[in-house]
Amino acid sequence: MMIIKTTLFAVLAMASAASFAEKNADDEKMPAAPAAVVELNAQETVYNFANNVIGSIRDKDEGTTSFDAIKPHLDSMVAYSSVVKGVMGDYSKAANKNQKKTFLLAFRQSLIDTFAQGFEIFVDYEISLSELQDENSSKTNTIVYLDMKSPEGEVYKIALTMYYQEKNKKWRMLNAILNGVNLGILFRNQYQQLVAEAEGN
Repeated sequence: MMIIKTTLFAVLAMASAASFAEKNADDEKMPAAPAAVVELNAQETVYNFANNVIGSIRDKDEGTTSFDAIKPHLDSMVAYSSVVKGVMGDYSKAANKNQKKTFLLAFRQSLIDTFAQGFEIFVDYEISLSELQDENSSKTNTIVYLDMKSPEGEVYKIALTMYYQEKNKKWRMLNAILNGVNLGILFRNQYQQLVAEAEGN
């Protein structure tokens, strides 16, 4: 299973943004990789994303870090500004512009580092789209399931919650479920606990 070693905001942010995605979908200011000419569906987007991330780690030059190798793929996949607003919630209203920008940049770096560390494990794994289907799938929201098969034959399940960003005509990732563990619920609860312990600071 993917190792999550960086700040809890990295994965929490993806999951917490689901309820904020539609109203904040146009608030995208981070640099992104060039958009594909052919519009892909959610399944194709997720499958290509996973393969591109793993391929970039596997084929990177000796002097290139995994972080730098996968950064373009994460920048193209994650709507950072929307996600950060979802994570901050009501605290976003009280934060000034500089505070929001600082948090956004820190979140972006943490998220990319998390994926770099996690996907290094899957370099030799076989990726395939699972037969599982999202029963509540719509034209703008769906869950895509992946099977990650190790050389020994052990299969790890990954589910990515996706939403369609109309402005850029692209699917974006909101949440991840790894082998039945919903990272959104897990880290959202921990985040709320940390905020309570810090008395809202």
